[in-house]
Amino acid sequence: MNIEKLEKEKTNRKTVYLGIACILSYIFLSILPYFFDASSVKIEYILLIISYILIFIASFFCFKGRLKRDFNYFKDNLKKYLHYIIKNQILMFFIYFVISFLCMYLLGNTDSSLNQQEIENLPTYMIVISAVLFSPFVEELVFRGSIRRFINHDWLFIIISGAIFGFLHTIAEPSLIEIIVRGIPYAWIGCYFAYMYTKTENICVPITCHLLHNSFAVMVLLFV
Repeated sequence: MNIEKLEKEKTNRKTVYLGIACILSYIFLSILPYFFDASSVKIEYILLIISYILIFIASFFCFKGRLKRDFNYFKDNLKKYLHYIIKNQILMFFIYFVISFLCMYLLGNTDSSLNQQEIENLPTYMIVISAVLFSPFVEELVFRGSIRRFINHDWLFIIISGAIFGFLHTIAEPSLIEIIVRGIPYAWIGCYFAYMYTKTENICVPITCHLLHNSFAVMVLLFV
């Protein structure tokens, strides 16, 4: 089933500014809860949820025109898109597990990344909100949609988008070697999402890929 590649978003001063605003909003609102001295875990979670909502609104505003077009086309061709996504997702999962295993072997450490541990320590409802509802939508708009506005060359975009996505997930690791090695599996996932975006130019495709990946990871975490 062939997927029509939509027209690339026309890059102009307005779209670039909105892309910058989206990235800066994501960075600022992601660290905002850490500026507050939460008196309880419950307040900390409330602050996190508020920051999620604000980032969601900012991202939606920056891409609302594009999202409407992409969503309508995705909905009208849902069967073709799902067939295309699932076919590629299976291969992506296989390669991801191989890369993850090799990276753990190189480090001689089977512990998960600090980012993963932080998610695992959240209550179930926060895991679902963060990994399933928030991350697929917002992170794809930031790491794919925004960066695409600056980089039109497909493979350059795939590499840069994947690298930024990967190593921002491991920036808190205690050493440079761990940041790099633990970031490789995340970078691979980011490159895959970016690749799927370049093949379709429909932001709903990497959002769906991200949603499927995180949903599977959450089910493994909670039930396995």
